[in-house]
Amino acid sequence: MERNLPCEIIGWNEIDALISRLARQMREAGFRPDLIVAIARGGFVPARLLADRLDVFDMDSMKIEHYRGVRKGPGARLRYPLAAEVTGRRILVVDDVSDSGETFELALAHVGEKGTPAELRTAAMHHKETSSYRPDFHAGRLESWRWLVYPWAVTEDLRSLLAQMEPRPESVEAFAQALESRHGIRIPPERLAEVMTTPT
Repeated sequence: MERNLPCEIIGWNEIDALISRLARQMREAGFRPDLIVAIARGGFVPARLLADRLDVFDMDSMKIEHYRGVRKGPGARLRYPLAAEVTGRRILVVDDVSDSGETFELALAHVGEKGTPAELRTAAMHHKETSSYRPDFHAGRLESWRWLVYPWAVTEDLRSLLAQMEPRPESVEAFAQALESRHGIRIPPERLAEVMTTPT
């Protein structure tokens, strides 16, 4: 891992605003999905929030592994396939972020292998301009790459950052200082204490 990996904390209020923006974009485009597919695990929460905003009750997921914490694997791979029937349906595939683009590309290929949707669109809360794939709908755009820490992955990401710190911080204060100086983020001490005392 880069010693000075830039990070940004994304809070729940921002999530709500991003989901509102995505739902509005879809309405303005005249796209109403009848099946929302979450790319697990990052896409679970955004997909459910979009299903609520768009009044869609049919959901499914596929699991594609690419990152473990902040560590990128050798390539995206399908771990658990999609179960739902896709032929003739209006499908929205959702992830939290379009980072490298590989996850979306694999997801679309997998949907195509299962059948022929009437319409197939993609959505992400954030799109990084460094990505090879641009989702049909995205609410936030990042011109310069940084790691986004979403509320549902804070502990996982902090554990991953801690595991790669050399020397390992011996106190909550040292951990907090390292996160701020190396990654530009501030985390409440009680959360850091929890991360440091949880077995990995």
